[in-house]
Amino acid sequence: MQEELAIDVAVGDRLITIDHAYTHFKVTLNVFHCHHTGGEPQPIECDEVRWVEVSELDQFPFPKANSQIIEAIKAL
Repeated sequence: MQEELAIDVAVGDRLITIDHAYTHFKVTLNVFHCHHTGGEPQPIECDEVRWVEVSELDQFPFPKANSQIIEAIKAL
């Protein structure tokens, strides 16, 4: 999170693990529940950053691999 957004987080429990296949490779995504502890988010590795409510996530385009993560977040 520090590298991507310049923020500090406390890493909590594992939320979900996803095995995802792309065209030429496979990845395992280990997703953890994190708590923002400091810093203002900066768009270091992306074009734009903003906090949104969980209920707003459906309004944004996400890669296919993120759909299971979003569903897990909604189930919290």
